[in-house]
Amino acid sequence: MKKLILCMTTLIFITGSAFAAKAPGAFKRNDTDKNGLLTKEEYVAARIDGTQEWFKKEGGGMDAWHAKFQKPEMQFAKDFAKWDTNGDGSVDVAEWLNKGK
Repeated sequence: MKKLILCMTTLIFITGSAFAAKAPGAFKRNDTDKNGLLTKEEYVAARIDGTQEWFKKEGGGMDAWHAKFQKPEMQFAKDFAKWDTNGDGSVDVAEWLNKGK
């Protein structure tokens, strides 16, 4: 989980200068309907998929994932609320780049 967050943070810093030109790759991948906004559903699904993938490869497998994320939808929805700083129910590129500040 810490590696995933570190990778996402690094990606945000690297792509921050290109903010006006285009959204970061992770943002684009997670924006499944390609409307330029991440919904809670898109964010939660991406976090579940991403963390499961990491745990399968490097984090001790799915038993470890289930132990860490006993209520993943609720946990990741709570994270989403922090990123959605204007409270409109979606995260735009500016909110993504500001990491919920």
